[in-house]
Amino acid sequence: MTLPQVLGLSVVAAIVTTIGSLIALFLKEYVFSRSFERWKNRNTSQQVYEKYREPIVLAALELCRRLHEVCTLHPADYLNSELLGITPRPQKSNCASDTYFRQYMLLSTIFRLCAFLGWLENYRNEIVFLGSNESPNNRRFEVELANVRSDLADGRLNTAPDWDKWTDSLIFREEQRAIGEVMLIQSNGVKSIIGYGKFVEAMQNTGAPSCYRWFDVVVRFFVDPVKTQDFRLVRYQRLVVHLVSLIEALDSRRVSDEFKAWKREYGDVLNAYLAVQQGHAANVPGDASPV
Repeated sequence: MTLPQVLGLSVVAAIVTTIGSLIALFLKEYVFSRSFERWKNRNTSQQVYEKYREPIVLAALELCRRLHEVCTLHPADYLNSELLGITPRPQKSNCASDTYFRQYMLLSTIFRLCAFLGWLENYRNEIVFLGSNESPNNRRFEVELANVRSDLADGRLNTAPDWDKWTDSLIFREEQRAIGEVMLIQSNGVKSIIGYGKFVEAMQNTGAPSCYRWFDVVVRFFVDPVKTQDFRLVRYQRLVVHLVSLIEALDSRRVSDEFKAWKREYGDVLNAYLAVQQGHAANVPGDASPV
């Protein structure tokens, strides 16, 4: 083999070695590194999901149960704004009409929605930077959660031609987050939400920090129901349906036959409502959708 041939083979070998080194470097620094980062994010995201799944499920169950009662008793007499201004006193009798009991029912109803929003905000604060959509569990949870947020915030749900004559109240999406933020506490590095006792103190203390004004938004969502044309009742029913779906997405074992029955019941009620409203809308010229 001549010298030029040897030199030619050396050059080819050097080129192949260089290309191989570059490919290895690319695989190590880009492909493998990015794959590892994605795996790490998915793993961390799943840990956060597991961490907050149980408290979110518990808060959703408690809220769902109370909303079902509110729907069943509509207009529930304990959802009376006058009860908020009454000085707490001991319970006098073991009956539903007792003032102390009615005040408790009102405050605990408000608390249950605030607590649910608090746990959601706690979860969001940890998951927002982790690419949670890569997890199938998180994707389904986010879909169901979007429905719940819409039930609270969407002004276009009422499709009745006389929608502007209805009683209604919204909790806009950023307000939902503000309410959740007010509920957050951290003790010894552990994130949680304020308990019922602290919540009631804040509600009944006229000198409480101004941030607690966000609780008033939830108060308006519940108080002083009217017997007819109160669209908040529709929102409560939608919330029951979507909260049950959200619980199913997080832990289907926690959904009892009772909750499944409520989901079917209110699903049928809402379908009938929509059919009636669509029939009315077909006879009304122009766009009668609420803004």
